[in-house]
Amino acid sequence: WLKRYLDTSDTPFPISTYQSALRGMQPAKADYSDAHVHPVTNLWLQNFPQFFMFFSLFMFVVPVVKGIFLCFDSTVRYWIGSIFAFLIFLPLIFILIAYVIHLVKGPSRNAVTVTFLVGGLTLLLIGDRMMLQAITHASEFGSSDCVTYTGKRELEESWQLAYDFWVSCNEDAEQTTTIANCPKYAQTVALNPKWNYLQELELNFDCGGWCEGGPQLWRYAARRADSCSVAVADVFAYKIKRIALQIMSYGIVVVAVTSAGLILLGQCIRDRGVDW
Repeated sequence: WLKRYLDTSDTPFPISTYQSALRGMQPAKADYSDAHVHPVTNLWLQNFPQFFMFFSLFMFVVPVVKGIFLCFDSTVRYWIGSIFAFLIFLPLIFILIAYVIHLVKGPSRNAVTVTFLVGGLTLLLIGDRMMLQAITHASEFGSSDCVTYTGKRELEESWQLAYDFWVSCNEDAEQTTTIANCPKYAQTVALNPKWNYLQELELNFDCGGWCEGGPQLWRYAARRADSCSVAVADVFAYKIKRIALQIMSYGIVVVAVTSAGLILLGQCIRDRGVDW
């Protein structure tokens, strides 16, 4: 109608009216300055996504960093698996999704609730499962029994294969060499992937053998050292168990604070005129 009026009318069209019409066609933006909203909350509402992001990272950055440090540990990945290395990023993913929701639709109680409860429960789950596994494996690897536990027995068999290969390599050698310098080592280790983990244990913990102390095959040829099984038991007992307990405690705190906050602050926020 505006274009038709301009084409057919000789009467000058007021510019202010034209500008008002254009403003009326623009999409409405969220306005928190309505009379029913308490004036003190306007700044908080307008910057809610940023406040939410800052507080969320403050709550989750420490346990997530600890979880990444724990879940990507080679011993954890070998004996427990890699699933927790993916789950530990869930809190950050939900924080990002909730941040976008707050930007697009404004403050959302559901987004806040899901973010903190899912994040807290994820930390609680990871910490709980890790701690149980740490207690179990610390007992298994600290034991002298090398037959009952399947994983422990299989790694001992793999070490025996590596030892036999190293012995055959050094039978005719003038000077004892490490297993990695033996001919055809690359082809042989490809058929025995557990050797990579045994090598890492030797290099990181200065141990030798698996169930019992023995010669070091990768670090110092023929140098005897304490068993790597005991070293792994100590890792589970004193490192993994401790960090897992910390992560689980963080999860409990996040869930408790979120639940209490929603109960205690919900009505207070609504009393200030916020649709919460």
